[in-house]
Amino acid sequence: MKQNSIGGSLLLTVTAFIWGVTFVAQIRGMEHIGPLTFNAARSVLACVSLFVTALFFPLSTDFKTLFRAGIACGLVLAVATALQQIGIKYTTAGRAGFVSSLYVVIVPAFEFLFYRRKTPAHIVFCVFAALVGVWLLCSDGYWGISIGDALIFASAMLFALHIIMLSRYSPKVNVIRLACIQFGVCAVLNTAAAVAFETITLPALSAASGTIVFAGLLSSALAYTLQIIALKRISPTYSIAYFLS
Repeated sequence: MKQNSIGGSLLLTVTAFIWGVTFVAQIRGMEHIGPLTFNAARSVLACVSLFVTALFFPLSTDFKTLFRAGIACGLVLAVATALQQIGIKYTTAGRAGFVSSLYVVIVPAFEFLFYRRKTPAHIVFCVFAALVGVWLLCSDGYWGISIGDALIFASAMLFALHIIMLSRYSPKVNVIRLACIQFGVCAVLNTAAAVAFETITLPALSAASGTIVFAGLLSSALAYTLQIIALKRISPTYSIAYFLS
């Protein structure tokens, strides 16, 4: 059982803050480029920056586990971010924030499903109380489900699975290399999808460059790496509280 350390909690608080700010960048970026192009660009930037960073760390690691973990986490993350980014186009920012936060319920459910870990009653109460608060803050009062809501809910399920996977693999491998490989997978998949389904132009990329740099370096390279480091020290169920910030 992982210790729910103060250090892990602080890292997740910083991560949650960065992701909250990045949500605005994701919306602004799509004023110039498509969602798949945005994800491809931020993933390439994240992968390159993490690769350069990884050069300063020792090579000793279990490469078989590292590549298996990086590819598996990258596949899940690529689909999750694509669904979220596309879904944002078809719903309001408030509803997108609320639906995305539903993964705080899914994480404990997945922990029980995969590992038979029961969630303490007080954590269950806090999760649902927090969700009510998020609904009151973010909802526009409309209870119907749009295609955007459905896509973001699907992404929330994958983000929950991603957290469970990171929690399993993070203690076993170098976190910088794990983050680098998973964003390499994201970059390849999102670039292929963007080339197939969207029109990519240099002027459009240039216009969105500010949001891409922010999302690529801070939200992707930094925040996801901080999340992996934190999940070495804190359990997935306890970690979800910090993403409601």
